Amino acid sequence: MAQHDQASPLNIETLLVHGGRRRYTSSGSGTPTVPPIHASTTYLHDTTEALDQAFSGATPGGEPAFVYARQGNPNACALEEALARIEGGVGAVAFGSGMGAIHAALLAAGLAPGTKIVASQDLYGPTISLLRKVFMPAGVTVVLSDLCRPDVADFIRAEEPDVIYAETFSNPLVKVVDLDAISEAAREVGAVTLVDSTFTTPYLVRPIEHGFDIVIHSATKYISGHGDSTGGVAISAKNALLDSLRSYGIMLGAMLSPFEAHLMLRGLRTLSLRMSRCAWSGTVATRCKWRASCNSIRRSRASTIRACPITRSTRLPAGCSTTSAMAGCWPLRSGSKRARRLIASWITCNSACLLLRSATSFLW
Repeated sequence: MAQHDQASPLNIETLLVHGGRRRYTSSGSGTPTVPPIHASTTYLHDTTEALDQAFSGATPGGEPAFVYARQGNPNACALEEALARIEGGVGAVAFGSGMGAIHAALLAAGLAPGTKIVASQDLYGPTISLLRKVFMPAGVTVVLSDLCRPDVADFIRAEEPDVIYAETFSNPLVKVVDLDAISEAAREVGAVTLVDSTFTTPYLVRPIEHGFDIVIHSATKYISGHGDSTGGVAISAKNALLDSLRSYGIMLGAMLSPFEAHLMLRGLRTLSLRMSRCAWSGTVATRCKWRASCNSIRRSRASTIRACPITRSTRLPAGCSTTSAMAGCWPLRSGSKRARRLIASWITCNSACLLLRSATSFLW
């Protein structure tokens, strides 16, 4: 399910607008331009042979087939098809949350007793908790290290891990890793590479093009873009990993609901506009004169992002700066009282920020 030809002659803006518009039904009365919400938990088939075939997830002709909602639904499948094509993967699996996608991806990558994972030390907090509280007690060796280091390739060769896990922009410190160096070293030692690309989205970076095996998104953030739905997606560069992702998603019961998938596909249509605006607003914010003279702010992380090798080499869409809105993460000079006052002064524009999903400003 949700497998396709990776090559596409269309640019990313077109794919974002038109991706996932599969016609599951045809009728002389017309075909809806917006996929309807398929709320059914079960699906009927004309014969027992057709039902048996549907359990494989596809018809003999390769079209998606559905049996039970936990195994997939047409709305989630449409989102999977769109994101797999946009990211350049062989397929994708949608989940009920970003953490559901991360859990399944780690299992699909082969984490088991006796294996070793090297992960960024500044990952999203719950991801580190998952590694420490679920995988370490199960016998997995977890090595947390700074993967932004210039000698990251040598470090990976020395550790010889089975799995490597990184984030394009770390959450929330916005550190940037060299995807090419990590994937090249991973191939040398035979490691499976996973990357959380939530903050960059496929509009800014497509990690499969940089050699990664699985790309993960918390679709709750930029992909959804409206703050009204929760979900996650894992896109695979390899069919074997895709099959494992699907199997673990079904067994964990972490599948995305039809309504959430519908909302996220809607959000995908405006992702290019929102990310372009975020990149523009982030650049303006980091250059504005008032911030330079503000005693409360110690520094901006924009200079770090611009200086990073991967952001200098990444092929961004026309008009986009490497300094996204996430560069507006400004450490404060003083403690929590001033931070609270600053947040309170910005709270009135929070709704506008959510519409663009320039998201929450992280202050510490």
